[in-house]
Amino acid sequence: MKKLCLLSLLVFATHIVKAQATPQQKIDSVCRLVQQYFNEKSIDKLYELTGEAFKKALPQETFKSVCVNNLFPLGELRKSEFESQANGVSRYKAFFPTINLALLISLDKAEKIETFIFSPYKDVRARKNDKVPSSNPLVTALDKEVDSAVQSYISLKATAGLSIGILKNGKTFFYGYGETARGNQQLPNEHTLFEIGSLTKTFTSILLADAVNNGKAGRPCKQIPA
Repeated sequence: MKKLCLLSLLVFATHIVKAQATPQQKIDSVCRLVQQYFNEKSIDKLYELTGEAFKKALPQETFKSVCVNNLFPLGELRKSEFESQANGVSRYKAFFPTINLALLISLDKAEKIETFIFSPYKDVRARKNDKVPSSNPLVTALDKEVDSAVQSYISLKATAGLSIGILKNGKTFFYGYGETARGNQQLPNEHTLFEIGSLTKTFTSILLADAVNNGKAGRPCKQIPA
């Protein structure tokens, strides 16, 4: 019975994760259309992808002028690679024959383009020049294993900070790297509060499933007849 309860909640959590991936998949699909219409130099089709807010901010004639005078002279948009997503805006690296640009796209509730910006490209995967501050003493084998695992991520210029908690053999270990906010020089620790994100929701669902199985949360599951 308990296994059935846990399985049901884990399946539910899996569906949540899949649902969260859907908006990005939609933006990826629109990005592919942007590339196609851009290379066809089809201004009307590009403009049809945009929503009311975008059209209000940028009338079609102005959009046409930007395309003809600023964008199309860049040449073929050879490909666009997804790099990151923040606050509903997806960032792509757009490859042109002589230059690479950052392409920012977001969609409105009608799944039409709300944000559509080409800007100078800065490599978000560029590495920091200086060693990142850390509370890791690098004494034990665990300390060194943790440090080895996090360096590839925390050394990125786009990464502000990282807080790690490990439960091993009944003991807890905490490690902080970087800053709680860029430029504040405050090292994250086990008491640092972070904004909830998709990964957090998955762990929360698993903890909820465990609490229900142990009778600590929710209604008791009904036993299914054999």
